[in-house]
Amino acid sequence: YGGRIQYPVPKGEIALSYHHRTADATNIIDSPQYKEIPENRIGVDGKWDVGVGLWFEGAYIKKEKMIGELTNQTFLSLGIDYTFGIGSGLNVVVEHLFAGYNESNLSLANSNNTDAITLTYPRTLFDTISLIGAYSWSTESATVFLNYQHDFKKVTGYLMAYYNPKVEINIQQNEFVNQFAGPGIRLMFVYNH
Repeated sequence: YGGRIQYPVPKGEIALSYHHRTADATNIIDSPQYKEIPENRIGVDGKWDVGVGLWFEGAYIKKEKMIGELTNQTFLSLGIDYTFGIGSGLNVVVEHLFAGYNESNLSLANSNNTDAITLTYPRTLFDTISLIGAYSWSTESATVFLNYQHDFKKVTGYLMAYYNPKVEINIQQNEFVNQFAGPGIRLMFVYNH
């Protein structure tokens, strides 16, 4: 159960959210005692259009059972975006993410800061180029993703080049992401029916 209250403010809006659930942490700690963990999430976010787009998102997650460092989690994201009048419009998005976690409330002992930038340029109505980069302060590593997209009548083609560090940068930590460590190129076609 949960809810959200969203309220308009000058040139934007702000919101407060709450969510309660029973989580399953057996994928983190392989033990039956971690199958059902009551969890409370509180979030606050706001966005404004003041010539540039500005936003923030914050979340605090508290598990009712001790599961080690992930018992309490704190996240704060700050962002700005703007579309420059270059050609068809170059959209630039810059974000900073703070992620902290610990056994005790709101402790900053285990934390990571990550910066990210996204550049998107629509060359034509059917062609888009985008570049995404992320840098982790704690691991001092960067991820870069370049994508060229072309839309055909029923198929979208993607030509992607990327570099992912061999160390995890704490944004996505799973086996799927780790399979793509190092440099790579990927060609993908998606059929739209």
